[in-house]
Amino acid sequence: MPDRYVGLPLIFLVNRSWNKVLTQELAQQVTKSSNPGRVTVSIVNPSFVRMGMCLEALLARTEGEGGRIRVSAAEGGEETHRQYLDDCEYHPLSP
Repeated sequence: MPDRYVGLPLIFLVNRSWNKVLTQELAQQVTKSSNPGRVTVSIVNPSFVRMGMCLEALLARTEGEGGRIRVSAAEGGEETHRQYLDDCEYHPLSP
């Protein structure tokens, strides 16, 4: 395996963790804001989307499936605030 790929799993986990932390903080700040509005903050797990590589074909979603997950997140209402979207199902963010 080329050296450039060795750290990718670690980078993925660190980025995912920071994404979660930043989403939680942003959601908390929006909730505490004195300016009323209809802003929801949630996090989306698009999983793997096929990009034309052979290995991905076994594990990945189609582009349409990945797109539907993002559309579901964009259409979410107040009940989706501070939620984690995985496979088009919402789950609370863990503290």
